Amino acid sequence: MHIKHILSLMATVALALLASCEPEEPTNEVNNKLHGDPVAATLTLEAGTVTDGLFTVNPLPKEGQRAVSTQSITFRLQEHGWMPISPRDTAFFVLKDQAYRLSIRYTDARDQDITGDFIRNGQDAIHQHFFRLRAFKPLLGETLTAAEKKLNSSSALATDALIPQLLEYHYADTNPWDGQQDATGSNITGENPKTGALINPVGMKGWLRFTTENRHLKLQIDLMHARTSKYNKSVCSPYYQPSARQRISDHWDVQMAVPIVSLTDLNAETKYLQTK
Repeated sequence: MHIKHILSLMATVALALLASCEPEEPTNEVNNKLHGDPVAATLTLEAGTVTDGLFTVNPLPKEGQRAVSTQSITFRLQEHGWMPISPRDTAFFVLKDQAYRLSIRYTDARDQDITGDFIRNGQDAIHQHFFRLRAFKPLLGETLTAAEKKLNSSSALATDALIPQLLEYHYADTNPWDGQQDATGSNITGENPKTGALINPVGMKGWLRFTTENRHLKLQIDLMHARTSKYNKSVCSPYYQPSARQRISDHWDVQMAVPIVSLTDLNAETKYLQTK
């Protein structure tokens, strides 16, 4: 066989072997997403109690008191971002240290519920809601704390570390995703209800508690769509602090600033509403 032909064959084989050894590029989940585009989000807030990390809705909310009744706000994607569609439902009323369950449902342009699309087919591995606080304003003669002032002036990664002083949040996602939490919490997949250790935090369901009082503020809810995975060495970011890499590299499917009126007690709610 001619020497040039032999060398050509050897080069072809070598190239084929090198190509077979090259690692595959990780799938860019943003460009290959398996969910519809959300255009509306309905947020439902329910007051309740927490025992051993498990949330229970209060069976008999007091008539006429918004902060202990079931509240709902629907946001819609508009020209300038996600905004409430009804001017009457412009804020959630909450009480200091009161536990609330927050549920989120998404619909597309055809008004079809697509909430499950963010969880099925492995989408739960690349989606996570984050919950942060901003835009504090004092009410009823109060003044802002140093932490609140700092959160007002900066959105830096380090500043977010102050949020747990003012907001407690726990992921209470379940399996199945649209099922009810069982009596022992064994079907909770978001985090361990006893230890708080994150397992598979998505945030379609969770419970929260505000420790700030007599404030108007914004609860920033952001749904992250990771390019490859929301896990970094099997660990997820906490609810209040997406990592620097996630902030820069990952996509954000939804970004909503939810108005909150946080009050000391029901008497403060009455007093506040009298000023409106």
